[in-house]
Amino acid sequence: MHIDGVLKVSFMPRDYSGDDSNICNIDVEAIKEIAQLYSVNNMIWDEIEYSSTIDWNKLIDVIEDSYDENGRFYTEIDGSVYKVMAQLKTDEDDSELAPIELAVKIAITDNENPDKDILAFKKLLMDVFLIANLSVPGILDLFNARLDLNGEEFKLQLSNFYFQYSVNAEFEKEIAFPTIIQVSQVKVWFDSLNIGLQMKSEHSIERSLFSLLHICRMEADISMVSWIFHALEAIYGTKAGRGFNDIKEKAVFLLSVPINKQKTLGKKLRELNDLRSSFIHGGYKVAHPLDFETEDRIFDLTNFGVALIICSIQQLISKGWIELTVTEVYSGITQKKS
Repeated sequence: MHIDGVLKVSFMPRDYSGDDSNICNIDVEAIKEIAQLYSVNNMIWDEIEYSSTIDWNKLIDVIEDSYDENGRFYTEIDGSVYKVMAQLKTDEDDSELAPIELAVKIAITDNENPDKDILAFKKLLMDVFLIANLSVPGILDLFNARLDLNGEEFKLQLSNFYFQYSVNAEFEKEIAFPTIIQVSQVKVWFDSLNIGLQMKSEHSIERSLFSLLHICRMEADISMVSWIFHALEAIYGTKAGRGFNDIKEKAVFLLSVPINKQKTLGKKLRELNDLRSSFIHGGYKVAHPLDFETEDRIFDLTNFGVALIICSIQQLISKGWIELTVTEVYSGITQKKS
């Protein structure tokens, strides 16, 4: 027995600060590789095999269309061609969003209670979201995605905003900005963690990934700073009383931060840490929601923190690591003969 359903994905063309021709082939090849790796899916948990299929073809088509300057995602204004940064609309009603509908099929292991099968599929979609965006940041957005199964609707609420934002950090001359990694390489690394349907993190890398998922489900807010440090401390490890310094020193190593940017890294990390301390321990002057100046400062710091998480995890993947460790070496000095 199986359940037929639909994954409805809202699509918005990539907002890229560079030349679209530089990212076009990367995006198209990445979504095709995602389709190749995740069209037919099998997950074994507690000796039970959970199977599903996803038809990605419509998403492949619309991503290809989004880079066609003669297509629907571009318009001419005063002789110049511009990309239309808006979601698709239906022909019948311009006010109604028209999501991309991807056909899905879930095999049922228990005819009387398919809840575990549906849970396994939702977990798979979250895994694909992470793997896709850690490979090519911003490639897959599931924030407004809805999964329709058996007359029930499930919302995923996983935004690619911070992944997308981090891509443009290179053009803003930020300290940390992401790279591009083959989807298959990220999948191999992720699968090696053996997370499966595990719902509670057991190891540091799992804590960082789960924290990142929480961040991707949140609206921009100062409370996000707690999740940012939870992820950073999980990635870099901390010693009692040395959390801030440990993160800085290990981030310089892992991200190969050049000497001329290390001072700026320390400054922004300290500002982020001060924000966390004032919010958690008291002293934070709560701003009115209309105080946009304060909100912009917080927004800048939290964006930096999330970009640092993304880049750090990417570097772990590239090196085939799951965590960092510090080894102290002691050696003796002999007396030189005169």
